[in-house]
Amino acid sequence: MVPTNSNVNTIELKTIINIEQELINRLNKGDIIDIEILIVKIHNKCILNIGLIIAASKGYLNVIILLIKYGADIHHENDAALRISSICIQINVVRFLIENGAIVSAKENFAIKNVIKMASIAKSTELSEIIKLLLNNGANLDKNPPCKYHRSKKIY
Repeated sequence: MVPTNSNVNTIELKTIINIEQELINRLNKGDIIDIEILIVKIHNKCILNIGLIIAASKGYLNVIILLIKYGADIHHENDAALRISSICIQINVVRFLIENGAIVSAKENFAIKNVIKMASIAKSTELSEIIKLLLNNGANLDKNPPCKYHRSKKIY
């Protein structure tokens, strides 16, 4: 039987779902060496972008660097990796993403607004540092920021 277009699409979709699930499993385990092996095999930008967000939430900076090297988009979903790393208090990831052009005011300054809410509940040196990083690189607490997509400048 010659595969039809819909059969091929179904096979591709199942493969993508399996690879995505495998990447998520390895990220959850923190299995960095196996993650790199899998990342090299992934040729689907959507999966790489999902991996970027998960790695950002867990603070896996080495994985983030690999994912970006192999095609993950730092700006995926309005800079979701920066937003999630901010609220998960992953300061090294926040710093790296800002240094590499993450838009700190993306999604109407979601990152800074939520980190400030968190800081009002729990005092934390890391939260204070994240607030400083975001504010020093273009985050805006105004309801109507003058420039919705201010690109950050390098910190160092």
